[in-house]
Formats: sequence, structure tokens, C-alpha cells
Amino acid sequence: MKISYPAIFYVDDDTHYSVIFPDFNYLATCGSTLQEANEMAIDCLKGALDEELPTPSKTVDPDKVAKELDFEYRSCFIKQIEL
Repeated sequence: MKISYPAIFYVDDDTHYSVIFPDFNYLATCGSTLQEANEMAIDCLKGALDEELPTPSKTVDPDKVAKELDFEYRSCFIKQIEL
């Protein structure tokens, strides 16, 4: 069974990406390149699958998440991470 969850990729600067899964109580990881951040996101989500799985969100608000976590970012995008 394939399942996917939205991940918000925040671009902090040219060498750092923060990745947050809102559906998993803001589970987070990061990477110094987009490829590394994506790989870390997959690993992070795999580790969370031992817990009870929440229903995947249909939409997420990156600005709301950043405000709740009290951090600033330069840009962001949302990507579905599928396992």
C-alpha cells in the first residue's frame, strides 16, 4: 500500500532546506541540498510509520506552520512524500 503525506520544504538560505510534516505534529528534518533534504524527508517519514498514521492533509499552509514554529524563511514549496 502506498501512502503519501505533504511535506513543506522551507528554503532558509542557499545551503539549507528545512522539511516539516504538519500531519506528524511538525516532524522535521533538513538537508544542505534539495536532494539531501528530499532523502532525509523520506527517511524521516519511514521512521514515523511505526506510530499510528494520521489521515494525510489535503492542504497545508506554510505561513501558518512557520508562524506556529516561530521561524523565518526565504521561500518554500510543498511536495508529497510517498512511501
